[in-house]
Amino acid sequence: MRWRSVLGSVLVAAIIYAYGHPLFDGLRPSSIDAPLQIFHAEVTQAAIDGARAVVTLDETRAARYVKTRIDVTEQRIKSAAQ
Repeated sequence: MRWRSVLGSVLVAAIIYAYGHPLFDGLRPSSIDAPLQIFHAEVTQAAIDGARAVVTLDETRAARYVKTRIDVTEQRIKSAAQ
């Protein structure tokens, strides 16, 4: 039952987001035109920012892994040289 409610909310949000798209400029009532356009722009920007954050986290994780591997290799080389 809870999933139905969540799914309904997501569906309503998706419809509102889609209705804010510029393709619907002439079809929206003027009273809700600006709020729908703003909502569409904000959701789009949040998606772009979220994707950038995921890439940044992934790059940071990869850099940390490489640094760890380099440190371990350096320690092995030092211990083998002694």
